[in-house]
Amino acid sequence: MPQSDEAAADFFNVPAPVYLCDEVTSTFAVAHALAQKGALPTWGAVLAACQTAGKGQLRRQWQSPRGNLYVTFRLPDNPLFQTSAPALVTGVLLAMALGRLGYPLRLKWPNDLLNRDQAKAAGILLENRGGVLLAGVGVNLRALPDVQQLRRERAAPAGLLLTQYGEPAPLAPFALWQALVREAISTYDQTFANATAEALPDLVEPFLTWRGESVTVSDTDGTLLSGMLEGISPAGGLCLRTSDGRSHELFRGSLARA
Repeated sequence: MPQSDEAAADFFNVPAPVYLCDEVTSTFAVAHALAQKGALPTWGAVLAACQTAGKGQLRRQWQSPRGNLYVTFRLPDNPLFQTSAPALVTGVLLAMALGRLGYPLRLKWPNDLLNRDQAKAAGILLENRGGVLLAGVGVNLRALPDVQQLRRERAAPAGLLLTQYGEPAPLAPFALWQALVREAISTYDQTFANATAEALPDLVEPFLTWRGESVTVSDTDGTLLSGMLEGISPAGGLCLRTSDGRSHELFRGSLARA
């Protein structure tokens, strides 16, 4: 049955422009081009049905099968996003917003969101291009990456976005973004707009997975550091206490349970 004009208007009612694409190299590339033309305001977004060259943490390939949410949006110009770990701020913002929508998530430092089964349901990548801070987000709604193409040393299995009852999200990608961006803006205005970097630990740590547990952080050069995950520093670093009692503040690496 055709939608009424009122229903159609409500379906496309979003608080910021959304550019809908089918297949693209990456939503980042399209969003950057739009931002350069002055056509992507704060919270403006690019959604794609699939990506042929999506990227994740450490520039790893991000598989993008159809059915999931792939979006890049413009973040506000706020000092919280100018810390050494802006992905943490974005991760907590999205975790709060998705939690309000009924999808409880935990943040795995530095840029993954885990569902109630400790599986990776979403990933976040931030890039500052020409003074414009863009956040790329991939959320598993219907399809999971091919296990054969995932890293063997991955810290968490891939999983779907789940409700608090363990059921897959019933929303299609655009409908989820429509609800998510509204909640994200509301959450930002209430909690983040006037917050300072000193508030970062208080914002992040309630959502931080494996806090108080033994973990290992591996760097790209093969260096491993193990210890107890104590929390987050005001600069956004991971605070790790090793067995010799020393405290370390880390700003890069892959986190896993020891």
